[in-house]
Amino acid sequence: MIYLIFSREGYDSIQAALLEQQASLWLNPELLQPDEITQLTAQGIDVQLLPESVKPGDEKAMLAALDYVEQHGNDPDIMVEYL
Repeated sequence: MIYLIFSREGYDSIQAALLEQQASLWLNPELLQPDEITQLTAQGIDVQLLPESVKPGDEKAMLAALDYVEQHGNDPDIMVEYL
């Protein structure tokens, strides 16, 4: 499972499931602090940053990000934060 997250609220809402499922996480580059990413990686979470920031609610940009993750991710099951 891949979680595609654009906002801090979205991240906070899936954090427990992310750790439980040992899912992959794709997110906006500025969303988490480096120490948070390090901590997730230490817990076995594959964290990937999107190549550019996506404004939550910008449907066109969100679909482009989803397309990017589909092309570069390693799992066909993707849960997308939708605001």
